[in-house]
Amino acid sequence: MKTAQVQILVSERDYLKFGLNNGVINFSKLKENILQELFQKSIEKSLKIAKKNGLSEMTLDEINAEIEKVRNNA
Repeated sequence: MKTAQVQILVSERDYLKFGLNNGVINFSKLKENILQELFQKSIEKSLKIAKKNGLSEMTLDEINAEIEKVRNNA
C-alpha cells in the first residue's frame, strides 16, 4: 500500500495530548486519539447537564421509571 505524508500545525498542548511528539503517527491512531478526546468532552458535558437539571441524583428505579414512561408513549 502506498502512503502519503501530511503536515499539520497544532498547538503545543495538542501536540503532546494527541501523541504527536513521537515523531510519526499513523492517521488511524491520530483519529483514535481525537475521538477519545471528543468522547471524554461529551461525557463531561452530559454530566454537567445532568447535574444542572437534578438528573444526577436520580436513583436507578427513577431512571427505569422514566424509560418505561417514554416506551409506553412511543
